[in-house]
Amino acid sequence: MMILRNPLLLTMLQRIVGQTRWRLLVAIYLGHFLATWVLLFACNEPIAKNVYDYVYFYVVSSSTIGFGDLSPVTNAGKLVFALLIAPLGIALFAVLLAKLGELYFILRKKILTGEIEIHHCQDHIVIFGWQPERTPKLIDLIHAEDKQVVIVSDEEGLEHPLIDTEIRYVNVGSYITEKALQRLSLDTCTSVVINTGDDAKNYLACVAVDQFLKKIQADAHIVVYADNEDIQALLESTSRKIEVIYVHKEHLLSRSALFAGSSSCSEALLNPYISATQYTLQLPPDIETIDFLKLSTVLRQHFGVIAIGISDKDDKLGRNLVLNPNDTTPLKAGDYVHYIANTPLDLIHSQLESLLCSTN
Repeated sequence: MMILRNPLLLTMLQRIVGQTRWRLLVAIYLGHFLATWVLLFACNEPIAKNVYDYVYFYVVSSSTIGFGDLSPVTNAGKLVFALLIAPLGIALFAVLLAKLGELYFILRKKILTGEIEIHHCQDHIVIFGWQPERTPKLIDLIHAEDKQVVIVSDEEGLEHPLIDTEIRYVNVGSYITEKALQRLSLDTCTSVVINTGDDAKNYLACVAVDQFLKKIQADAHIVVYADNEDIQALLESTSRKIEVIYVHKEHLLSRSALFAGSSSCSEALLNPYISATQYTLQLPPDIETIDFLKLSTVLRQHFGVIAIGISDKDDKLGRNLVLNPNDTTPLKAGDYVHYIANTPLDLIHSQLESLLCSTN
């Protein structure tokens, strides 16, 4: 406490801490511990004859706790304690605590400024771009599905916008460099959402991420928002893994004017907070061809879900999605079924295959 109240001593301590390396500090600490132990042992001190007693005595003394249950009993031992153990031990302990505090603040600063790298993440979703009005809502919707989220920004000086949450934040400086993309664990993420608020930046980031995913042979799904129709077309032609999201306000207004509730229905199908929402199921690889009526009947009777559309097995993004298909429309192994439910089906392929076979 005296050090904290004395500006000169505090400045000296900060300088010592800043110049001291961890290895050197540990070496000095261990050296002081061993040297004082040997000296007390040479003084025939009882506390030095039991290693556990001396470790306890050394830590309690150097940390200034001082219970007093163990102490030197010989005159020589008391001298060693007074001249070497107490002053140097307390000083070393103070430097150690200061060094630990410095380490904490360094780590805290890296988390705050986004200088960290993402490791040990599985099935997470990476969001490129921070927009204060939109990104938090997007994160809330993703969290409704219990997905871990990583926010990525290239804005200089932007600190972690959600520092008090479990959301991770990385500031990359640039979205398009391979060095930046390597920090995001894209090889283990399930999806990459690109919504920076700038169509040109969205396009460049999307192309860079797509090329990087191909290079590392990752299967992440890319979702990107674009307002410009030319950029929408460019993105859709870039890769089959890129799903372009574009919402024309005029279109929603006209649909609502003609059919009341159209915009609310569209919102409800995407928002699990409002009602049952839309999910996708891929048919097992070993089933025989089945018509849509039989499939929808099985899903309705056994799981209480409503099949609303289908897409081919080579059309994972549903670009050629068929909504409300005819009852006789055939479905093959690997095709995708789009359905409405309160929660996604937690179903293994063997269960679904058994149910489908029983209807034939």
